[in-house]
Order: sequence, then structure tokens, then C-alpha cells
Amino acid sequence: MKHVLLGGIATIAMLSGGLVGPAMASTPVEHPANQKCVDKPSASAKVIKGTKGWRDLDTVTRRQAEAMESQGESLVARAGLDRTAPRPNGSVRIPVHFHVVTNKEGKGFVSRARILKQIKVFNHAYSGRTSPVASDTPFRFVLKSVSRTEKTRWYGANYLAERGKKRLNSMKQTLHVGDATHLNVYTVGFQNTGTLGYAKFPLFSLRAPKLDGVVLWDETLPGGNAQFEDEEGVLRYNQGDTGTHELGHWLNLFHTFQSSCMHPNDRVRDTPPQEIGENIFYCRANENTCGPRVDPKHNFMSYGDDVCLDRFTRGQRTRMDFGWSIRDALSSID
Repeated sequence: MKHVLLGGIATIAMLSGGLVGPAMASTPVEHPANQKCVDKPSASAKVIKGTKGWRDLDTVTRRQAEAMESQGESLVARAGLDRTAPRPNGSVRIPVHFHVVTNKEGKGFVSRARILKQIKVFNHAYSGRTSPVASDTPFRFVLKSVSRTEKTRWYGANYLAERGKKRLNSMKQTLHVGDATHLNVYTVGFQNTGTLGYAKFPLFSLRAPKLDGVVLWDETLPGGNAQFEDEEGVLRYNQGDTGTHELGHWLNLFHTFQSSCMHPNDRVRDTPPQEIGENIFYCRANENTCGPRVDPKHNFMSYGDDVCLDRFTRGQRTRMDFGWSIRDALSSID
């Protein structure tokens, strides 16, 4: 397989925005120091085919997934949040803070125009405007701020290495702003490791709030050069949907191939199970790896390229709505 890696770009801005969501209960959630935290609630990454270790990269085990479900339910219940009705479409406006990191030569510079295009991609995807069968959701995104930082060790950090992860954690601890209901997006270079992006699930904020957020290879933003050629053609990851995918994790979605063909898969009933294999990277017609339904190859939470991915399901909408309840509960923690 041949991967053609083309060069890269990135920028800044300051805008005002706000957050609209359901009112929080007056009873504060217990501080995480007094709780038993989830067993290593993981990040979840998106990588290209052929990346070293991709088959088990950041896999959430069944035990971890079950613990996340249980603790999420407990947090929301203790916060006294009303779950009797789903949030209306478009009712939650999430403030977004972009953190653009470059190296000392300026590589990684992302223009304000590209950042705004990425926000537009988010809003199209989460309002169901990407496909006739895509579900609308409660979520809309407003650019709140942009920071620019020149730091080569952060920009070129290798997410697949422990030293690289420590550097990326240092970056987030330094730059992160807001609480669990604020989306922090960081753009970096990932040192040509094949990593497209990664994100933290909501419950990660319980024990490490400053490490929350989404980290993207700057070339995956609209207008970037993240495209690769292999035996099945050109795979394009430069239209902004790596961000859409990682934001799904930030809102509590698993990959469609979570647990492969084993129940309960991604814990969403209307996404068919999908076997973990090279099939997850492609948009092959009528592929059925688990049966009886065709693989969800067009789902944003699979690993296809941006041309292939175009939808969330109603079940995913429901799960993200609950994911927001977790973030609401976390935002009440002192």
C-alpha cells in the first residue's frame, strides 16, 4: 500500500459565543475525590489504514464501557437532571475554543477561514444536513476563541508514543479553557504517525478536566492535505469530518465497530454491528461483516474517509443527548 503524504497549513481569531442548555439542578455533584472513578476511561482515536497498532488503538474494553455507562447514569441522577424528554434539535449551543499549535518554522498555521469552515462542517453534520437519512441533533457550535502557540515539541508530538502523549497532555493542561460543556479543539502535526485525531469521552473530565477535548491533525481541517493513495484509490480526510468523528466521541459515542460483532457493540440499536478489519476504512457497497444488516459504512463513527461519511442515526442522537447530560453534571462539580 502506498501512502502519499502532502504538506500542511494553519491561524487565529477572537469571537464571542454562548452556551444554551437545560438548567442545572441546585444540588452539586459529589467531587471526584469522593468517587470511585471509571477504570481508565480512554480516549478514542482515528487513524489511517496501516498505522502501527491500529487494530487495538485506544480500544475501550467491555469492562471499561460498562463502568462508563454505570458511572454516567449515576452522575446524571445525582445532579437531578431531567431526562424525561430529549432536548430539542438545535437547542444546545456549544462554545468552541480552537488552539492552533505550530512549530518554530510556522508549520501548522491554520487560517481563521479554515477554522470557520470546520465549525460549519460541525454544524452541518450535527444538524442532519449531510444526508437525507441523517438525524438532526440538539447540538450547534459557536466559535468562542482562538489561541495560537508556537511550540515544536507539542506540534510534532507522536500520539502513539508515551513521550508524545505526555507532551500532548502538557499542551492541553496549559491551553485548556472552560468547563466540561466547552469544546476545546487543538490542532497539531502528529509527526506523520498516521494519527488523524483523538478525543476524550465525557467521563474523562471527572478525574482530569484539563485533558478534556479534541486533538486534530491540522491537515484534516477543510482545505488541508490529508489524503492518501492505496490499492483502492485515494482516501480523502481533508474535508473536516475527522473533527466530526472525534466530536462524536466527545459526546459519548463509541466506534460503530466497538466490540466488533459481539453484543452490545456500540450500545446504539440502530447502528448495525461492524467487524474490526480493513473493511472499516472503505466505502464498499453492500459489505456485511456481522449480519444480518449491511455495515454502517456511511456512519460518522466508522473509519471511512470524509467522502464516505455522512450521517448519525436516531439512536446516536439519543446517546449524545445523554452524553450532554453527563457534561452538564460534570460542569456543576467544584
